[in-house]
Amino acid sequence: MHSRLRRVIAAFLCSWAALLPMTCQARQALALLDYRCGPPAPVWPASMAAGWLPLPADGALVARGDACWLRVAAAGAGTDYVVLQHSPMLRMTLFDSAGRQLRPGAAGGPLEQGWRLLLPLAGLQASPLYLKLDAYNPAYPERVIARGQGPLADVLPAQQRTLMTTLLASILLLTSAMFTAAFGLALREREFGEYAGYSVALGLSLLTYARLDVLLLGVDCGWLWQLATPLSTCVLCWLAMHFGRFERSSVWLARALRAVIVVDAALLGWSLLALAGVPLPIPDMDRFTYENMQDMVVESLIMLGGWLSWRRGEHDSQDGLLLMLGLAPSLYIDLVHQLWDPWLAPWLRAGWGYTLPAGVDDIVHFNGALTWLPLPAMFCFALARRALRLHRALNEERLQLEARVEHRTRELRSANAELELRASTDELTGLPNRRRMMEWIEHEIARARRYGHALTLCMLDIDHFKRINDEHGHLAGDRALVAIADVLGETMRGADLIARFGGEEFVLLLTDTGPQVAVELVERLRASVAALPLRADDGRHYSMTVSVGVAALEADGGDSIARLLLRADQALYRAKNGGRNCVMVA
Repeated sequence: MHSRLRRVIAAFLCSWAALLPMTCQARQALALLDYRCGPPAPVWPASMAAGWLPLPADGALVARGDACWLRVAAAGAGTDYVVLQHSPMLRMTLFDSAGRQLRPGAAGGPLEQGWRLLLPLAGLQASPLYLKLDAYNPAYPERVIARGQGPLADVLPAQQRTLMTTLLASILLLTSAMFTAAFGLALREREFGEYAGYSVALGLSLLTYARLDVLLLGVDCGWLWQLATPLSTCVLCWLAMHFGRFERSSVWLARALRAVIVVDAALLGWSLLALAGVPLPIPDMDRFTYENMQDMVVESLIMLGGWLSWRRGEHDSQDGLLLMLGLAPSLYIDLVHQLWDPWLAPWLRAGWGYTLPAGVDDIVHFNGALTWLPLPAMFCFALARRALRLHRALNEERLQLEARVEHRTRELRSANAELELRASTDELTGLPNRRRMMEWIEHEIARARRYGHALTLCMLDIDHFKRINDEHGHLAGDRALVAIADVLGETMRGADLIARFGGEEFVLLLTDTGPQVAVELVERLRASVAALPLRADDGRHYSMTVSVGVAALEADGGDSIARLLLRADQALYRAKNGGRNCVMVA
């Protein structure tokens, strides 16, 4: 697949090289641009015949304090306009050959479009125009450069489109920064803040470089471009290392980007000191060529790092592919400015006399401000994807937490139910204990009184239980208690309530039952207990009997829980005194 891709790219380049001369057309340069720069300042440049130099293709640099002039003349008759572009911190004042200052915007005169000035060549054969160049940048030289020429009907709409697209790109960058910062504050994510800072710096640098601040607000903030440009480069390198995971894919790429951050931070500090009024020497440095070459190097490094990160196929490796796609347009336009304009285009013009048609040239030289939009869009996409992943992870964690809470709640309820059961159940016999029986008695008394039902309480006690423990051991006594509990469960009805009241005493609560039926039931129970075959650990057989006291709830409502229990206990006492193994009714 990679060899096929290489063949496609090679075929495209060969076709482009073969068709290029055929798509070009001859065009004669009509403008003559000369400049003179450096002290001492001439009183009037028209009086100086010597010292003028042709304006270089990469422009002329103007340092603060220098007396610089630009002379514009026409090589022949024509109605073209020449386009001059100047950096933000450079002022240009226009004079005619008689020394009169010309105001841009007059009919048939020069036109100012942001950071570009359109000068008419008509009528300049006899006398040229002069531009006084004043730089007010205390840190670096400023630059003026020719950006082509053509009829006004072509160059003016092109410059207006450039301004509008630059304004649109700046607004999109600043708006996305605002929303991203808001999301970052809401999600408490540092990555969103880093991207917002990059978008703000890039958007402000585009606005101020095109002098849209002057055009829209009437405020000259050229110094802001000087600060925002290195700041945006530093943040871009940091974001690229962070998003592309360069520390894992390529250590030397990460180190190179860190070196760029250090250099641009130094340039930013130099600019801050100079703008603050610290007297610093102005370096003989073409900052514009440096920044263009730096952009190419940084873009190439980031795209290479993104490709390596994508090839590794690790977690979030698609972010490397997004970096490649986002920087491709910017790298293309830098290659056009650094290779096509200074090398290929002059070679075609000098050797063949050709230049690109206006339509093709507009396509090749589309507004570079637009090339910075794909990268923030890719960053936004990556951040949105990470936010979506974070949301999904948090949602999954919430679901897992809810499942754990539900599981723990079920366990807690089960444990509470078990504790409640243990608190209300006799451990030995498995019957409800005294506490549970007291709740039942209170409830059933209230129900019997409400509906007028009968209610009988029976208190049962094992006869001579202490003798069983003394003669056969306490284990035999425990087995006797369990045996009685089993007999109670088998003999009594399903609606009857049975509980171990304490020691060898048991309580039976017979609902909807009068004393006569209750006596029949407990007589049957007493006979079943007496017939139980019990055997001690030593093999001896023994038997046991029970005494029962029966008390029915009084119909007049005078019985309370304590009185009902007292009456049953008194009946049991009479059964004990009456010879045991019998039933007595209160």
